Amino acid sequence: MDQFVDRIKNILLSPAETWEKIRVENLNRKGILQQYLLYIVAIPAIALFVGLVIVGRYGHTAGFFTGLIKAALFYILNILSVWVGAYAINQLAPSFGCEKNEDSAFQLVTYSLTAYFVIGVLFIIPVLEPFIILGFYGVYLLYKGLPVMMKCPEDKLVNFTIVSGLLLFCLVIISFGLANLLI
Repeated sequence: MDQFVDRIKNILLSPAETWEKIRVENLNRKGILQQYLLYIVAIPAIALFVGLVIVGRYGHTAGFFTGLIKAALFYILNILSVWVGAYAINQLAPSFGCEKNEDSAFQLVTYSLTAYFVIGVLFIIPVLEPFIILGFYGVYLLYKGLPVMMKCPEDKLVNFTIVSGLLLFCLVIISFGLANLLI
């Protein structure tokens, strides 16, 4: 657990050095999923559950099972968003002169979304949800990670960051929207 917390702290506070450490670790998707993603994605999902069932939204609380289903769906959809985002970024990489590498793309997306997953704790208190926008710090993490993880050339870095950032933003919005619409 200490390594998990240290990784969160390091990627958020010193991304340049942390991306180099991540590159050297060379973990595959299964390793990242088991050691990091399954836990970090739980933060906004648990916060959403608490916000729905205990704190309430707009003057009323959701039932326990409704909240549980929405939180579980949100959890699964966020993991799926990472997979889809990593796949798409890996497929787009050659178009921007970057190296294709499925595991590196998965690491890139997982760690870039750390800011969003951590700030997702604000789902507990509905009035604070607009501050989820602070998750956009993940675009900066993406910008710092693309050259290290995908060998993105400097002249294509801004464009690839914008395209990838928009893609990830859309996936996150879709996952939140679907979790709230389906139940």
